[in-house]
Amino acid sequence: MLEIPLLIIVPLLGVFLIVAVARKRSPVAGIISILAICLIIYLYKNVLCAIANSGSIVYEIGGWSMPEGINLIVDGLAVFMLGIVYFISFLCLLYSIAYMKNSFDKWKYYTLFLLLMSGISGVVLAGDIFTLFVFLEISAIASYALVSISLEGGALYGAFGYMRMGMISSVLILLGIAISYNYLSTLSIADVSLQLGIRNQAGNMLLNNNIVIIFISLLFLTGFALKVGLVPFHFWVVDAHAFAPAPVVMMLSALIMPVLGIYPMLRIFFNMVGITPRLLSLMMIMGILSMIIGALFSLREKNIKRFLSYNCISELGFVVLGIGIGTKLAIAGAFLHMISHAISSSLLYASAGAMDYARKHSDEKNIDITFKTMPLTKGASVIGALSVIGIPPFNGFWSKMIIITAAWIAGYKGNCLIIVIVLILNAVSFLKIQTAGMVRGDKKKSDFAALEVPFLMRLCMIILVCFSLFSGILWLSSAREAFLDPAVKLISQKHSYSQHILWK
Repeated sequence: MLEIPLLIIVPLLGVFLIVAVARKRSPVAGIISILAICLIIYLYKNVLCAIANSGSIVYEIGGWSMPEGINLIVDGLAVFMLGIVYFISFLCLLYSIAYMKNSFDKWKYYTLFLLLMSGISGVVLAGDIFTLFVFLEISAIASYALVSISLEGGALYGAFGYMRMGMISSVLILLGIAISYNYLSTLSIADVSLQLGIRNQAGNMLLNNNIVIIFISLLFLTGFALKVGLVPFHFWVVDAHAFAPAPVVMMLSALIMPVLGIYPMLRIFFNMVGITPRLLSLMMIMGILSMIIGALFSLREKNIKRFLSYNCISELGFVVLGIGIGTKLAIAGAFLHMISHAISSSLLYASAGAMDYARKHSDEKNIDITFKTMPLTKGASVIGALSVIGIPPFNGFWSKMIIITAAWIAGYKGNCLIIVIVLILNAVSFLKIQTAGMVRGDKKKSDFAALEVPFLMRLCMIILVCFSLFSGILWLSSAREAFLDPAVKLISQKHSYSQHILWK
């Protein structure tokens, strides 16, 4: 199916076109980027329809079959992740066109944006761990550059810290790949899973006791936890979020951290080396620590972007906790919360970016942003906060309620109490940060319109508000069967990945 490699190739072609013809024509660079994303979404729709009929598709590059060749694989989990990626990417690009209008070197921003899209698509579609690593590095390099795109001192400092932790992460992951290849003589995710399953059934090894597999698992867990920014590997997150442009931070929190960190964890531990109770326990501990530390540190923050970065750490902790519980219901809750986090964090950063934009383009200094001056932006910020806190009917309520229910059923009643405490801390911190900008509202009505952000930024926030209200219905609708259930099935059923892929 030619659409599969085109998901990676199309944004690369966009990069070459921008460099070739649009370096001195910034509007053209924006048009090329929009057309590339629209074409990717169209190709994704065709892939989604094909997956509904076949369950999974293997694309053999150069005619080399698995496990020897480089193969791109689309299955339920890949379709689920790509759906989130392309939806948020499209909104971020719309937001960027207005937000970056008066910035220098916009063509560089759009070039890096499309390069990031190509890398993320490659990470999700990779059928072997080395190809996954290559695209992981392409995505990481593009994200480092995007964080520092303004070339301001704070942005460079944040990007350097992000890059330093990313390099440590990459070394650990590459070392895990090297040891895995030396031990099993294959890089294919499905083939590794098959070989380990055969050896385990023959009594030659046990995943719980084999020192090589344990060491490989720890390398991968640490490396990808650094990519996510889980506690205790969260040091780079705050500075990278605090100084990057708003659309970059939207991508960083909603897509880059989950796709470059959580998605490879799922592939490696559930589809390749096999998950064990010890690994699940480690994930639960890291998830709980991230939830608590993120919520506690957000209480003391007054800077909106730093506040939201700690909240991002806490929210991704919910996802990892759900995965660590390990039951089918908990994994479904974790996946639903991944959608919820992508929407709510994008909405919060979009509203924060709109406030910064209004202040920079206002004639008054130190202006207070209130419901009277910017009702849409403040309303969007409040709705994003209500979603994060878990107030019904917003999307955060449904995903967190499912995770709490799954933890209770699995016997982790202490985790339920921790979740409730974290939600209370989130409510207190958001109440503090929301009331900070609602003190004055004494501007004349004629001056209110001057503060409104451009139409595309408002449109992006309106779309995210609508999805915050209605995406929770995904769990109750038929869309769950087509979009969510196949991903959950692939993770929760042992050996289903290798059986579906190797016998295609």
